Amino acid sequence: MENDEKLKLAINAHKEKDYLTAQKFYEEILKNDPKNYHVNFYLGNIKAHHGNFDEAKNFFEKAILLNKNFIQAHLNLANSLKEIKNFDKAETAYFRALKIDPNN
Repeated sequence: MENDEKLKLAINAHKEKDYLTAQKFYEEILKNDPKNYHVNFYLGNIKAHHGNFDEAKNFFEKAILLNKNFIQAHLNLANSLKEIKNFDKAETAYFRALKIDPNN
């Protein structure tokens, strides 16, 4: 199965709140395409949804490394950092997001 097809299945599973299936497909995609910033972001969202904010943080950071202007990854990173009580870094992440899009 090609990555494009896996991505469609993963996104559909994610929308249906079938997080285990979505995660499985996202992880398979990353094996072939580790620089896919969207998939890193989506995995971060799943981890955050389940309260695994340290793991979520890592995926959001990877998404940002791959696309420094991905504002939603900056915001979700900030939210994850806030949840793990790393307030200084959370504030920095929020400011970075504002720098990218001051109107957001």
